[in-house]
Amino acid sequence: MAPGELDRLQHDEGMAAQSAMESYFLNRKGDMNLRITFQPLMTTNALLSKNGITLENLEKYTPQELCQLLGVDGVLNGILSTEKPMSDGAAVAMTILVGFSGPTNSGKCTINAYDGTSGELLGNMRRLCLEV
Repeated sequence: MAPGELDRLQHDEGMAAQSAMESYFLNRKGDMNLRITFQPLMTTNALLSKNGITLENLEKYTPQELCQLLGVDGVLNGILSTEKPMSDGAAVAMTILVGFSGPTNSGKCTINAYDGTSGELLGNMRRLCLEV
């Protein structure tokens, strides 16, 4: 992997995860009886960038500080971890050899919702995603 390629890959995956989370909530807003609005990601990311907040220093800020900076009542944050336990070729070989195979990609996502005034954790959601 070329220098900087891993950082770029992590950045791109982070942006994709942000976008997917935004789409998930916007598409299910009616189904979940959510009476809230979401700040556009472009606005959120621009405000964070203008204030020098990066992935490297984000943990130094409380939910209350982030809410004040972003002008919102609450914040969502989360962790997305992915792994690829075997290559696609290995999965095909396993299927041919033993008749079945496990997933070649998997991911875990945890999303936390925080109140902007108290900083209290209001709830969280965990999902396991498997792709064969």
